[in-house]
Amino acid sequence: MGFYNKNKNFIYKCYDNQMSSDYLKNEFSHEMKEVYNSIAVAQAKSDFFLVASLYKEGGVSSDVCSICVSNISNIIKSSDISITFDGYGFNKRFLFSKSNNKLFKEYLYDLIEKLDHMGSNFDYNRFSSRNAFNDFILDFYVLNIDFFEKNNINFLPEDLFKSYVHDGISEEELSNDNQSSAISFKSLSKESWVKNDSIFYENTIVSDNYISNRNDNISVIGNDANPVISGQSQHSYAISSIDVVRMKNIALSGHACIWSNGRLINFETYLSFVAEDEYKNGFWKKPEKDNITRVIDDEVIIAFSAGYGCYGHYLVDDLPRLGAIKKHIGDDFYNKKFIIPKKTPKWAIDLLNYLLGIKEESLIFFDHENDIFHLNNVILSSFPSRHYKFHGFIKEFYDNIPRNMISDRPFKRICLSRKSWEKNKNNQRIFVQQDFFEEMATSRGFSIVRPETLPIQEQIDLMANTSCQVGEHGSAQHASVFNSYGMTIGTLNPLTEVQVNLGRIYNDKNFLCYHDETSVDSNSNYYFSIKEEKIKLFFDEIERHEEKK
Repeated sequence: MGFYNKNKNFIYKCYDNQMSSDYLKNEFSHEMKEVYNSIAVAQAKSDFFLVASLYKEGGVSSDVCSICVSNISNIIKSSDISITFDGYGFNKRFLFSKSNNKLFKEYLYDLIEKLDHMGSNFDYNRFSSRNAFNDFILDFYVLNIDFFEKNNINFLPEDLFKSYVHDGISEEELSNDNQSSAISFKSLSKESWVKNDSIFYENTIVSDNYISNRNDNISVIGNDANPVISGQSQHSYAISSIDVVRMKNIALSGHACIWSNGRLINFETYLSFVAEDEYKNGFWKKPEKDNITRVIDDEVIIAFSAGYGCYGHYLVDDLPRLGAIKKHIGDDFYNKKFIIPKKTPKWAIDLLNYLLGIKEESLIFFDHENDIFHLNNVILSSFPSRHYKFHGFIKEFYDNIPRNMISDRPFKRICLSRKSWEKNKNNQRIFVQQDFFEEMATSRGFSIVRPETLPIQEQIDLMANTSCQVGEHGSAQHASVFNSYGMTIGTLNPLTEVQVNLGRIYNDKNFLCYHDETSVDSNSNYYFSIKEEKIKLFFDEIERHEEKK
């Protein structure tokens, strides 16, 4: 399942010991079968059959406990052979080959020769271990340089390979056969649902798989309090395609818990896991025959997720998903009804109208604390991210929204202010040097902006014309998605990697400046402090970069 959910276009074969033995007899010879059966070590036996079948049929091999995060076509297309390597040499954790390839033929007969030489003194390390495989590849290269010149050999560095394939078993339960677990949205397909009364009836890829190579878009001023965030740019990543699916007989409960045949659909993204965890902890009910509060026959679109009340989540999670559906169904989008929570903030309804043309009369309000809807016809879309590594579709979506007076060379410099915070609140983030920071920004030519006070059109036009924005970590910074050209972005005390990962698809340059001290008061307000000299250095480095631009 770890491969199938993202690569349905492959044929999957599973061989037990007897089937492997019969295969070698039928495809090679009785003698090859006997060689296979003479191997006493199970791992070596598996390796031998793997090499033989790769030579005979071609295909893909990957280690057990491997999970694809994206379709692997990009790392095998236009190649005759693909092999992974790292600082220790070549390994066989992932192999691809076309059929009847000389390299795997030579490797197969190399293994046979080793068996003959070893006799009863079999040694796996010298037979088909990783080191033995690496030695074979190097020896083969020395003796067959012309082979590498005539064939397209794709050597996959570990960093690129791990962008597509991770170690783990988490998706092995996300199958159609395991009725007690959640089901992966990516596992939904016409073929797999035919046996389940055909409740699924359309699946379309709106935007193909996306790859982001490592880059140098992050600079840290002073201490690096969170290397996980700053290290984001050092690794490439792959994101699976954006899919739009039409389904029948779906139930909706809680924070966008979406159910099919009594099973929760997992969208493999942070907000989907939030909703699932809330359900497991008893916050939301599972749909049953006797607790449905409303049945809707018309085809509807679920227009929210567990982050619906947060401006940043709305920008990077919910709106692009709706944009994918709109791209797929075209003008018929405006004939649909859209389900949103009845507690949806006014600004979110305004965004739906301004960015997607969704009118208030098209909204169906859902009481997520009490309602459970049964939807006879629904359109769903995948999320445009995985662990907040973003798909390029987000930029495509926002590049197509209406803007006024847009310069092809953004020039504004703005400082996003959080001064709307009021004292005596609970659970707030408070920047002790906020006044000093904003005064310095003003002295350096930055305009102080409180985005929440501006109409949507003004927010979009402002960001579209901004070359550089600075401010405290928060959702307001994510409005950088409205800028097509890339920004210089300075963030004080970043708490997540969302902004720097948005920067990868927008080609932003991110400057991060972490706290020097923190404290918490009796109202659970979080105070952070940054030394004034470090704030000055923060502005110096940003202005130096801006001058280079």
